[in-house]
Amino acid sequence: MYIRRSIYILVTLLTIAVSQSAFAQPKEGDWHLYAIEDFNFFYLHHEVQAIEKLTEPFKQQLFILQNQLNYHLNNKINLFLINNSAQENKLLQERFGHDGSRAGLVEGLKFRMVINTMDPPSEIIKSFRKQCGMLIFNEMMYGVSFQDQIRNANLLYLPTWLVQGLEFYLGDQWSAETDNRWRMVYEQVGFTHFNQIPEKYDVIKGASFIKFITDNYGLNSLPTVLYMSRLTRKFHTALYYSFQRGPSEVFREWKEYYNVAYLQDQRKRIPVGGMQYPEDELIDLLVLAPTEHYALLKGINRIKLVHVSPEGANTLLSLNNRQKPMPSFSGSIHVSELGPMLFVQNDQTLEVLRPGKETIGLSLRASCIKRIGQSIYAMDAGF
Repeated sequence: MYIRRSIYILVTLLTIAVSQSAFAQPKEGDWHLYAIEDFNFFYLHHEVQAIEKLTEPFKQQLFILQNQLNYHLNNKINLFLINNSAQENKLLQERFGHDGSRAGLVEGLKFRMVINTMDPPSEIIKSFRKQCGMLIFNEMMYGVSFQDQIRNANLLYLPTWLVQGLEFYLGDQWSAETDNRWRMVYEQVGFTHFNQIPEKYDVIKGASFIKFITDNYGLNSLPTVLYMSRLTRKFHTALYYSFQRGPSEVFREWKEYYNVAYLQDQRKRIPVGGMQYPEDELIDLLVLAPTEHYALLKGINRIKLVHVSPEGANTLLSLNNRQKPMPSFSGSIHVSELGPMLFVQNDQTLEVLRPGKETIGLSLRASCIKRIGQSIYAMDAGF
């Protein structure tokens, strides 16, 4: 079985290598070539001036991706520019599809990308990042020479969800839309166990894992995991050598990372009456009802606590120059039977501000204050 599979991969790669040779040499009057240091642009109906506008953004994105993966390509990229979907589909269909852990191998052999210049600029950049990132990944993991690629394709194992998630993450960079999609998975499925998330979510699950290790272990964590995967040939072993933690512990940390983030968001009270505040002005918020809430806002000269109700908006408190707000959305606004209270910092002291009442100063170790993360909770202190 192993010999048959090896022969199949060898024949497939040889076939594609031959077709690449014929494709990469366009006939006169067919594809035109515009060459620069990092790219060979092949085009049919595009003016050179239009191509020149793409070179700088593409060079910047190539630089970012090579630093992100800590690997620099050894070959120029053949970049085919088209301006309709039919051409794009025709070129993309010639690619070797994903084969589990060996996803995109032949793309690395071709060093070919297809860009539809009729797409919106943001989609052009996303498509470039996605395709270019996989070119870098393939050469980094499988090698440059034909012999190295054949050998590593048979020896190296990477989970499908990781490779597909990496491809998506490099193109998308975890956008707000992606975060909302992942949040929906959390609400519908939950993150009890990494391997129990349905397979249809593999792409975004893989991207979420890459975001987690990047945020939790630093920017070098992604290239480190990939490099150790190539050395050890096993992904789970690579996790241990990269983070000095077993796979089960890493996946537990992944689960806690998103559970904490999304659970806090669910508990955060937000206006539901259609009222919005500029993001750079809003510090904290407490919603009591669809028509009533408290907002801590940055004013022109002072930070103020505002009460909004059906009767209108009233400023209750203004901070002086010594008083600093707590971290954004940390639960610093509190309402009890004694009325609204606002927790602020003043040097090494916590102060409790109440409209029309004397300021109460509290030591950071005061028993009436409980801190959980960046959130502050007032105990029954008799005020």
